[in-house]
Amino acid sequence: MTDLISKEKLPTAKRSWREMFYIYDIRYIHIFLMASLLMGGALFRDFSIVPLQVALTFVFGILSQAMFIRIFRIKNVGYLSAVITCFGISLLLRSNHIWVHPLAIFLAISSKFLIRFRGKHLLNPAMFAVLFAMNLLPASWISPGQWGYDLAVLFWLLIFGFIVTARSRTLWIGLSFIGFYFGLLAIRVLYLGYHWDVWFHQFKSGSLLLFSFFMITDPKTSPDHPSGRLIHTGIVALIAFIWQYYFYFYHNLLYALLFASPLVPLLDTYFKYEKFEWAGLVSDLTVHKGV
Repeated sequence: MTDLISKEKLPTAKRSWREMFYIYDIRYIHIFLMASLLMGGALFRDFSIVPLQVALTFVFGILSQAMFIRIFRIKNVGYLSAVITCFGISLLLRSNHIWVHPLAIFLAISSKFLIRFRGKHLLNPAMFAVLFAMNLLPASWISPGQWGYDLAVLFWLLIFGFIVTARSRTLWIGLSFIGFYFGLLAIRVLYLGYHWDVWFHQFKSGSLLLFSFFMITDPKTSPDHPSGRLIHTGIVALIAFIWQYYFYFYHNLLYALLFASPLVPLLDTYFKYEKFEWAGLVSDLTVHKGV
């Protein structure tokens, strides 16, 4: 099964870079980035994950997607989003047990088909599965520090983060979150009289950039209306700030996104807007809409 079917097959040489940018599904670039991060992390940053865990994640992820497509008899649904979720689980979740990753990806894919409201899934699947595993499964954890503060990693995340979010028209969401969150951090620095190095140090956080450009910007789990998205982004930033600097709990970004998820259907109900579809981003192509 392919995710792209061209209606007009033009010679590649006759297309400008701008046409090439808009004619292919941006999820391919998303997958390339996540694959490079996983490969680089395994080779150079000693990610605590073994090849068998990654392999089982992808096998169970693809099989789960195929199973639900068959059960619900859904047409024109490809596997790109499922592959992205598999990479997300592999990048974020760590466990001492081999069976945790295949169970987590099954829960992630299941949530896309079962936890829905008005035709869209409510929870970011990778976020849901990782938090479920971390809290309810044995010897499972996430390690935000695995990204470190390496400038090469940060540059890689920024470049592809801008490309993916600009192409999916969600760049302003990521930038808005960064603006809200760092605005709150600036207020804290001023209030406590800290040196501004504390504030600038946060810009080097790989986990924060990954969240800003590849999780909160997910157009399938955020409000459809621009105003709703802005409100949702501000609330996520506020919850994340309070979670870490008032309650002093870890993993503030993922929990903030989880707690703000119920607001998405409320904002969609209040702010009426056309539902996002991947097909709307690709010129002269029919794209499998994904789930």
